[in-house]
Amino acid sequence: MKSLFSSCLLMGLFVGNAVAAVPSYVYPDNYVYGGYPTPSPVVYGMPAAATVGSNNSVRPHTHDGMYLVARAELSFLNWENKYDLGPDVPQLVSDKYSFKPVFGGDVALGVHFGASAWRGEIEAGYVGFFKDNDYKSEFSLSIFDVMANAYYDFASGVYLGVGAGAGIITTKISGTDFAETYSKNTVVPMGGLMLGWTHRMDEKMVLDLRYRLAGIMGTKQNADLKDSAYTLENKIDFILDNSLSVGLRYEF
Repeated sequence: MKSLFSSCLLMGLFVGNAVAAVPSYVYPDNYVYGGYPTPSPVVYGMPAAATVGSNNSVRPHTHDGMYLVARAELSFLNWENKYDLGPDVPQLVSDKYSFKPVFGGDVALGVHFGASAWRGEIEAGYVGFFKDNDYKSEFSLSIFDVMANAYYDFASGVYLGVGAGAGIITTKISGTDFAETYSKNTVVPMGGLMLGWTHRMDEKMVLDLRYRLAGIMGTKQNADLKDSAYTLENKIDFILDNSLSVGLRYEF
């Protein structure tokens, strides 16, 4: 019995010395005696505090702070030009323009509002340029815009947005029937609704696809007819803009 006890004691001393001799770097930092603690979820390339949805997908807005986005845009414009020469002249025929394609783009500076799904942007863009040539006249329209936008990001990458701001409309009328070339710049109210989808390419870069339905208040412009006492008034009606854009977002 004494010999069995002595053998067990010697074995215990041997194992204890062997364990103590193992270098500390063999053990992981979170090692505890008797096992390992339950590890916290880790998402590769994402901050530890990233918001995780109920379906275990990480929201695309994992960065708190500011970002810069640039978009290339294709817009389809809809509006009507209504012409008038005065009360003693019969009503002139109007020109209706439907889904006229124009190319533009925009840049925006945005910020994520903490850990929430909301973010905001200040956007400046060029909607596009349109020109219509008739027999003896030429009409052109170009639009710039400045918008303040608010977005809500869903865990799937889909987002919804609303914006308000101003459109800067430049119109020109010229031709052989007019005394000169007439140009006018007008600042008008503008608003929009946005639907988009984002895809994170890496820790800093995000692909941004967006559809925007925007409404731009119209304007009017006068042009004197050559060798005539009449003045043509061109009333540009409400402009509806359907735009599709692809952009890249850089998150600081």
